[in-house]
Amino acid sequence: MIPSAEALIEGWAFLARRYGLSGAVDARAVGRVVALARACAAGAEADEPAALFFALSREPEAFAGGWRRATEVFPSAHAHALGWTLDATPLEVANQRLAVYAGRAGFEDTRAWFAARLRPSSR
Repeated sequence: MIPSAEALIEGWAFLARRYGLSGAVDARAVGRVVALARACAAGAEADEPAALFFALSREPEAFAGGWRRATEVFPSAHAHALGWTLDATPLEVANQRLAVYAGRAGFEDTRAWFAARLRPSSR
């Protein structure tokens, strides 16, 4: 299940401390992230990491000062919780994030991108 807005905000507090990030959390934007991710995944657990990445990439103000890190860590951690590892370089992730943000990649593109890069993890 896609994490709640509250869980993401709590996770952000940890990330901000760990990586020395600053910037306000926009709770309304985080709520939009969760709503969009849930709509995109439509209950398909396998699509949740891609849906979370897609939604976060479209809402940079959700985690101001840490948008990049949020799009890297939250979807990867969620994938890992589901038994997957994202096999992508930081540059590949950045390119996909920017493609989504710029409107060049929709959710179907992002789903396919993730499907090609998710590998079973050894939890």
